[in-house]
Amino acid sequence: METNPFDFTGLTTETLGVGAPWFYALDLQVVTDIFGLKEPTSGHEEGHILRPVWDSSGCWCCSLNYDDGDECNWKPARFSKDEEMALRIVEKMRSEFPYVRIDWIGTWGVSFQVGGDVTSVIWSPVVSADTLPVAICVAALLAKGKVVTRP
Repeated sequence: METNPFDFTGLTTETLGVGAPWFYALDLQVVTDIFGLKEPTSGHEEGHILRPVWDSSGCWCCSLNYDDGDECNWKPARFSKDEEMALRIVEKMRSEFPYVRIDWIGTWGVSFQVGGDVTSVIWSPVVSADTLPVAICVAALLAKGKVVTRP
């Protein structure tokens, strides 16, 4: 039986674990391929005594991990787990892909308009996922011609 390459259902923190490497890889791909940002190469002036420190783009966070000592440990924002962050992807994509279709029919379905005109709209394949953030992340990357693989 052939699997649907656009079906990303079953990929949740409950099934993969909160710190699953797949979520980190997806978030990293979003930051680099959608937002066009590389990991910050320098530290920051503000220390992280009580809270994480974000870079000016809001896409990279230096987390509270005292085991890392004074070294900055930049991580991509959690686009794949946070709806508000995922909606930032839709806004970022708007200039290149002005329309997005988001549906809920037992699972989330997300697709971006990738071409066409008023009379004939061309949509990217609909990505299905159990969570809206994962559906948006994967659909946005696929609309930009990137490859996303299931774990």
